[in-house]
Amino acid sequence: MDSLRLDGLVTLISGTSQGIGAAVALGFAARGARVMMTSRAATDDPPESVAAARAQGEVDYLQLDVTDRAACARVVAETIQRFGRLDCLICNAGIYPRVPFEEMQPADWDAMLATNLDGAFNLCTAATPHFVARRYGKIITVSSINVRIVQPGRAHYVASKMGLVGLTRGLARDLGAHGVRANCILPGAVLTEGELRDHPDQAAVLARVNALQCIPGRIEGRDIEPTFAFFASPASDAITGQSLAVDLGWTFDA
Repeated sequence: MDSLRLDGLVTLISGTSQGIGAAVALGFAARGARVMMTSRAATDDPPESVAAARAQGEVDYLQLDVTDRAACARVVAETIQRFGRLDCLICNAGIYPRVPFEEMQPADWDAMLATNLDGAFNLCTAATPHFVARRYGKIITVSSINVRIVQPGRAHYVASKMGLVGLTRGLARDLGAHGVRANCILPGAVLTEGELRDHPDQAAVLARVNALQCIPGRIEGRDIEPTFAFFASPASDAITGQSLAVDLGWTFDA
């Protein structure tokens, strides 16, 4: 754990059952943040990631389907009620099924955008009045390096993630006068549970990504968490509207 502290920072994170979201929740709790974790799992039956984060610090959990606008409003309101305020919103929930465009159905497109893009919009609209009233807030969205290097079967995914980049820039422009910062993180080839399910032959994956990255190796959740901590902390107060790739140099020249 590096030296960047987030003591008392009230943070709401979507999509924390596994992967990047779970790693960020764990890391933030260890840094002293007060964390509200969310996922689609029932409130009374939280994922294992919640217990791990609770062992590090002050953590609560609520069920949330980000495609449900009313549910997003309720979770934001309950987070503020439980912790007294909201300082940082991390829009991490996402899906990434691969579908070739010639096989893609409207339902595939709608589901992708509903979760990845509309979900972030739903949370941001719910949190904005509170941030504006306080004249402070940090919003962090999670896009992908696929907005720079498009992989096959990802047209709907890339559209949703490119939309997040645009949403983040719009938030920065419109909310900056109210003391709200918004930035976007573009993860590279992060080793997550979903990645292991989709690509069990990790030796082949490692060989492929090593040929593309400036620095060989795989990124894990704990490697990308410090970037979230930086954007959530006062250290990044002079930065807004930016998109930062954390990808071992895969897209440095894209």
